[in-house]
Amino acid sequence: MTIVRFNHWDEFLTELKSNVREDRTVRLTLSLRYDHQQVPFLTMVVGYVDREGIFEFVHYLGVQPRDRTCPRAREIQSLIEERKKVLEEIGFRVKSGRYHVPPTVRR
Repeated sequence: MTIVRFNHWDEFLTELKSNVREDRTVRLTLSLRYDHQQVPFLTMVVGYVDREGIFEFVHYLGVQPRDRTCPRAREIQSLIEERKKVLEEIGFRVKSGRYHVPPTVRR
């Protein structure tokens, strides 16, 4: 089972806080996808795997900025840092990258 919260950060945090797990690790990554015209789009993904399945928060960020110093790029970086800080404040260790699905979880 996979539960995904699209653009609902508060719902994801509520579920995360209510789910008591030994492993206090969540993964935070940016996913890059290209449309049919090869335009890159960014999505922030925060998630974890437990015995029940995969739990994710997905936030669509729009077109990837070409200039890493432009206001939109700084805004995205600030959002990442803010979300990481919130997760750490509630007792989670934040790692980059995607998680690996254990063999016992149905896909």
